[in-house]
Amino acid sequence: EHLVLRHPRRDESVAGYFRQLGHFHLLVEDFPKALSAYKKYIKLQGDLWKCSIDFLYGLAMVYFHYNALDWAVELFHVILQRDSLFSHSAEIYLRLAVICKINGTFEASLQVEREKGERR
Repeated sequence: EHLVLRHPRRDESVAGYFRQLGHFHLLVEDFPKALSAYKKYIKLQGDLWKCSIDFLYGLAMVYFHYNALDWAVELFHVILQRDSLFSHSAEIYLRLAVICKINGTFEASLQVEREKGERR
């Protein structure tokens, strides 16, 4: 038997495939493949990729893994601004605090903890 792959009719379907593929690779901690799939998603979506909070979270996690901390922080802040009750917000606050500690910005780390307390 042959596996027949059907091509989606719309670009959004193809883009969604790469988003989901990126999420899968992130879950199995295959960061190079996750980043590759996410980049393809961005290319196919144009500016629309900025609307998906789940995608932003996945991309931020990949950036965090690769120590692209400035980019990770930027995306984490965007996520929290858009949805302060995001299902992974506790993990985001923890990672922001770790990043502040790594960068030696202890006051910023304390501010992150204050913001976390205010949003509960």
